[in-house]
Amino acid sequence: MELSVNHALLPFEKMPFDEKSAMIYGEIRADLSKKGQIIGNNDMLIAAHAKRLNATIITNNTKEFDRVEGLKVENWVA
Repeated sequence: MELSVNHALLPFEKMPFDEKSAMIYGEIRADLSKKGQIIGNNDMLIAAHAKRLNATIITNNTKEFDRVEGLKVENWVA
């Protein structure tokens, strides 16, 4: 199973979750906590990494990710 997953990921560039991503995570968490709109920890990690890379998140879970200010989110299902 691991071999097939690694093979499927070969065409994609892997980007590290660095210190700047961690700082952005903290900013997102603080902002959402202040607003009383906290989302799941994994979603905040994904959002922080995407913001750091200036990437767009493609998801069917826009309800949560839309709470993150400045995050680019698209739903290709809707």
